[in-house]
Amino acid sequence: MSRGVHACANQEASCREASAAAKKAALPVVLIDDNRLLRDGLSSLLNAQGFSVVATARSGQEALREVARVKPQLALLDSALGDREGPKFVQEMRQSFPDIKLIVMGLLPSEDEFVEFIKAGISGFILKDATIETFVSTIQAVADGEYVLPTPLTHTLFTHVAAQARSRGKRGAKAAVRMTARETPGD
Repeated sequence: MSRGVHACANQEASCREASAAAKKAALPVVLIDDNRLLRDGLSSLLNAQGFSVVATARSGQEALREVARVKPQLALLDSALGDREGPKFVQEMRQSFPDIKLIVMGLLPSEDEFVEFIKAGISGFILKDATIETFVSTIQAVADGEYVLPTPLTHTLFTHVAAQARSRGKRGAKAAVRMTARETPGD
């Protein structure tokens, strides 16, 4: 038995922490932001938290080249890149790299812009005033296959889904929200 395995058997909590850190370290991330200070600061923060920032980009065009070159699992992108419209850029990334998970970072978007980000295929959204803990946990949750939205945006999404369901009538409501057989009301 190796020393590391033995140590984990004796210290279960430390083993879980080491495993979580190793899992994050294996996660290649590309950071896309047109602000150099934010790119450098977020790269340092993410690397210190055990993630691996494999590339940064300051524009959409540069991001597409870097993602093609390093093939990350996840990309963090500023919602307001100077050379691209956010939702359209997300859609472009999705078409070029369908397996990548995309997290948008930004200020509270308008309802229409947020819905466009969702339709374009984001996996998460981080408000720029989030805590470090929220920032890190959002990235890890998205890496683990979850979809993560901050509370103010879940309200926006719920309101949008409800409005669409009302506009489509009873059948539209069922189509707008997937429910299990147990959750579905009888006709």
